[in-house]
Amino acid sequence: MNIIRLTLVASLSATLALVAGCGRTTAPGLVPLDVQVLYQDQPVDEAVIIFVGEDGKYANGLTNASGIAAMGTFSPGDGVHPGKYNVGIDKSQLNQEQDPNDPTGDKILSSETIFHIPAKFGDPINSGLTADVQEGGELVVVFELVD
Repeated sequence: MNIIRLTLVASLSATLALVAGCGRTTAPGLVPLDVQVLYQDQPVDEAVIIFVGEDGKYANGLTNASGIAAMGTFSPGDGVHPGKYNVGIDKSQLNQEQDPNDPTGDKILSSETIFHIPAKFGDPINSGLTADVQEGGELVVVFELVD
């Protein structure tokens, strides 16, 4: 049986890590902001954070081993537009079982998503998590996730 494990976080990690190592430069009009994610009092590594503003603004970040992400709007770590945001935080893994008799390798027999933090936090609209980013305001926002 051929089992393919796809990790959403791994692909996002690779993308964000390429730019994250280039140092932190804040784009004009953006506020530098770090977000720390804790779950069960422990830092959450490789969690994807999404900010969705009421006015359509958007930012994202990926946490490191300390559970900290440098948020970015145009590129990783370049900052966030001031404003109010709904926040989604996701750390999940998609496992798929591929049909070994399918020569194309495209047929999936089963699929399972494993959530490493409660799934309810992944939806920015319904997570209940918010952030108010202000110029000269907090530079670090901490989300302590509770079941």
